[in-house]
Amino acid sequence: MVASEKSYRIFVEELPPLENSQSDGIRILTKMGVPIFIQPSKPTVQGRLDQMGFQGSEFFFEIKNLGNVHFFPRAVRVKEAGSQGETFLERELQSWYILAGGMREYRVEIPRADCEKIQNLTVEVELEDKTLQEKFPLPPKTCKE
Repeated sequence: MVASEKSYRIFVEELPPLENSQSDGIRILTKMGVPIFIQPSKPTVQGRLDQMGFQGSEFFFEIKNLGNVHFFPRAVRVKEAGSQGETFLERELQSWYILAGGMREYRVEIPRADCEKIQNLTVEVELEDKTLQEKFPLPPKTCKE
């Protein structure tokens, strides 16, 4: 038995035909990768939000996989809140699976007009059985140049 999930990718690739046909058309060959995961005897899903920060006009953060199996976040959202706690913008980000022991970085462009209204940013990551949530208060003068 394995303690941590093993991950592999099998590639299936179409080969060109043997005969050398002179065609004026475009020939498209298919190549496809299929992920394969071998689960450990006791799978543990554990994620953490980490390395939150603001640089230039971008907010960034990482989702780390501290478990022993891959996970695929159902949703990754960034909410922008004002001084009264009101959410005035919510962004849904593209998610992808994160391998055991791995991490994925996300970056969100914050327009200057929005930045000046933001008091804090909240990141929510929905996993199968829990939601990771972390609040990032914007330091004063973040949006000033």
